[in-house]
Amino acid sequence: MLSNLGSPAVSRALTATAAFLLLTWLITSLDSATLVLCHLVGAEEATPAKTFWGLALAATTAALLLVGGLDALQAASVVVGLPLAVILLFLGGGLLRELFAHRL
Repeated sequence: MLSNLGSPAVSRALTATAAFLLLTWLITSLDSATLVLCHLVGAEEATPAKTFWGLALAATTAALLLVGGLDALQAASVVVGLPLAVILLFLGGGLLRELFAHRL
């Protein structure tokens, strides 16, 4: 039986650990995203640029969650990710063409 696996203290400890791990994963992912965005716009070491992009990502996510909940957030991810996937396919094809042309 799953209900007899542990005491409420163990359950609370596991919940707190999972919440902490999810929070650190989220912070690390957003830090990486802001770093990539700063590199794309040419502001690699600018703290104001990282702050701006971090706030922009947080505001966009909050707005999507408020407007349509998790479904809107998932739909926006697909809508934005699909064209990027096509671009990556073209980039990969170009890379392979260049590698084969130069016999690397």
